[in-house]
Amino acid sequence: MMSTMVKKMQAMKWDWGLNKMSDTMIRMEEDFTNVDVLNADQLEVGDLIGIGGEIVKVLAIAPLHYGFNLAIENNFGERDFVDVSEDDTFKLYIENF
Repeated sequence: MMSTMVKKMQAMKWDWGLNKMSDTMIRMEEDFTNVDVLNADQLEVGDLIGIGGEIVKVLAIAPLHYGFNLAIENNFGERDFVDVSEDDTFKLYIENF
C-alpha cells in the first residue's frame, strides 16, 4: 500500500521530503561534530549521542541485567527512556559554537 502511494507521488512529481534530507538533519549536522564512538558502558550523564537519527542528551543512566536504561532529551525538550544493550555503540557529539 505504502509503495503504491510513493509511486503515485513520484509520478505526480511530489516530493514531500521523501528524497531530501530534512531541515532538522541539516541543522543538526551544522550544529554538532562527531568526535568519537562509545560503547554503552562508556556513556556518562551529559553526553550528546546519536540515537534513532537524532542527537540527544543523556540525562540519566540506570543499569539493567542486559544493558542500560537511558533517560534522554532531544533538542526540542522532548524526554524519553530508551533501553540499550551492553553491545550497542553510540556516536558521541560535541556542540559547535
